[in-house]
Amino acid sequence: MVVELYCRHSCPLREITIEIKDHDRQLIEMLVTHGGEFKCVLCRKPLVIHWVMGPTEHEQYEEQHARMSVNYQIERQRQIALTGFGSVSLACMHDALPAVSK
Repeated sequence: MVVELYCRHSCPLREITIEIKDHDRQLIEMLVTHGGEFKCVLCRKPLVIHWVMGPTEHEQYEEQHARMSVNYQIERQRQIALTGFGSVSLACMHDALPAVSK
């Protein structure tokens, strides 16, 4: 399981991503023992949960964002070559694999 958390308090930490192994099903018990919440490692105040994903779902999410990053970089380089500027349309932010040139 992967959890992304956010500290909304006045400390420098913004987001933290935690990969959890809960093979023995102890997570809930440990959270209850420690106040029922994840705490910020800097300010020790409660963190807000952004999202929770299973390992397969998180791997798919990471791969999708990697493809989107590649598409963005290809389009940005194309725009710089054409116009001299790196303006990129949001239309390039899809997760299809880029076409391979022969």
